[in-house]
Amino acid sequence: MFCSICENSKVSNSFTSGCTTVLKKESIDTHLSAKGPSSHKAALMIIENGNDMAKAREKSVSKSKESILSAMRNVMFMAEHDLPNSLLSDLNTLCLQQGAEQFKDLLLDNHTSYTHNKSVQEFQAAIAATVREDLRQRLSQSEYYSILLDESTDVSVDQNLIVYVRYIFCNR
Repeated sequence: MFCSICENSKVSNSFTSGCTTVLKKESIDTHLSAKGPSSHKAALMIIENGNDMAKAREKSVSKSKESILSAMRNVMFMAEHDLPNSLLSDLNTLCLQQGAEQFKDLLLDNHTSYTHNKSVQEFQAAIAATVREDLRQRLSQSEYYSILLDESTDVSVDQNLIVYVRYIFCNR
C-alpha cells in the first residue's frame, strides 16, 4: 500500500517504499499521526507550502506585469501628448498619490526603478514595435493606401524621416 501524498512530496517512509506489514487500521493511524521530517504531516506541509509558493510566485508575476503595463500606459500617454520622457517619474508618482497602488511595484529597491530614461526608451521601443506590427497587418489587408514621406533636420542637426500612411481599412 502506498500514500500518494507522501510520494508526491518525495518524503521517504514505509508508505512510499511499500508497506510490508499487514494492512491494519492501526498502521494507517500510526502513519497519519507520526511526527518528523519523513512523516505524513511533513508531506502535507510540503504540498501546502509548494502550492502557496506557486500562488505567491503567480501573484508576484501578475503584480509586476500590472505595474509595468501601467507604466507603459503612462509612456504612451506622454507620447500621445508630446510630453518629455523626464516626466515619467513625476507622472508615476502622481498616479501613486491618486491611489494607483500598482505603481509601488515599479520601485524595486533604492537604486532600481522603471523611471530611468533607458527604461522609458525600452518602453517606447516595445510600444513602437507593437504599433508598427498592427499597422503592417492593417496595410496588408487594405486594398488602397497612400504614403507621404518627409525628411527634416532639427536644431541638433539630427535628420528625421517622417512617414505618413493613409489607408482604407474595413474590419471584415
